[in-house]
Amino acid sequence: MRYALTEIIAIFSYMVAFAFVECFLVIACLLVASMILPEKWLRDGFSYKGFLIVLIGSIASILYQAFLGNELPDPELYYLWVGILAILSVGLILLFHFVNRLQIALQSIAERFTVFAYLYIPIGFLGLAVVIFRNLLSD
Repeated sequence: MRYALTEIIAIFSYMVAFAFVECFLVIACLLVASMILPEKWLRDGFSYKGFLIVLIGSIASILYQAFLGNELPDPELYYLWVGILAILSVGLILLFHFVNRLQIALQSIAERFTVFAYLYIPIGFLGLAVVIFRNLLSD
């Protein structure tokens, strides 16, 4: 109750704009990887493979931040973490690639998440516009 409505909108806009840009960069990296890698690796079944990669990466980021707190990681621990994630990602992608029922189930879940894009993309663009507008008008 101590912030004005314009301050609340500004804070929300910065938050949404950052999340929008972050998601755009993740999708762009996955699309570039699907263009560079051989067709069977990522392009075939892009929806479920991309969904698995993003899901594993999101869960790992949350766990990694909770584990670290405010401290910088040791390089050995970081490389171990990345190696485990790479092995887990490849293993799950191979499992879903060879088990068709799992692939269909994951594609169904991914399709249900696309409904949120109809809300998320316009709100993201609006938040980005507010952030750009505020930064252009600030002293």
